[in-house]
Amino acid sequence: MFNMMAVVSIIVDKYKIKPAEAANGKIAIDMFKEAMEKPCQCANRAYKLVFMDINMPIKNGYQATEEILKMVEREQQLRKNVSADRANSNFCTIIALTSYTTSDVEERCLNLGMKRVIFKPLNTVKLKECIDTYFYGPYRNSNNNNNQLLN
Repeated sequence: MFNMMAVVSIIVDKYKIKPAEAANGKIAIDMFKEAMEKPCQCANRAYKLVFMDINMPIKNGYQATEEILKMVEREQQLRKNVSADRANSNFCTIIALTSYTTSDVEERCLNLGMKRVIFKPLNTVKLKECIDTYFYGPYRNSNNNNNQLLN
């Protein structure tokens, strides 16, 4: 709980963005699905950046990531823009947050299509680096003002 409060605090204080929050993996999937179903023609109507806690109730971070990235793949195939390779997608970036510090966990996260893994306790430098790189980086020259983060 503390780490999510810290993530939200950093995002609000430094970036002036109000992130969406999900209490469990199922809610995260439902929120992402609802955002994807919005009747909008813009390229990014869903969440650009997701901080995914691996150890969540109901559906864990691995399960939620798999389902979210399947939605992203379907969207990309419909739009016929990039390949279906989840790991190379900038449509939605998922960053794992976990207290499990083994290389197996990191490898599993990356193999699922998450771009980075931030180990707890929260490292604010890495968090800010992820936001700057994955939230603002690919969209710096875009006119899209869809400032949505999900954590």
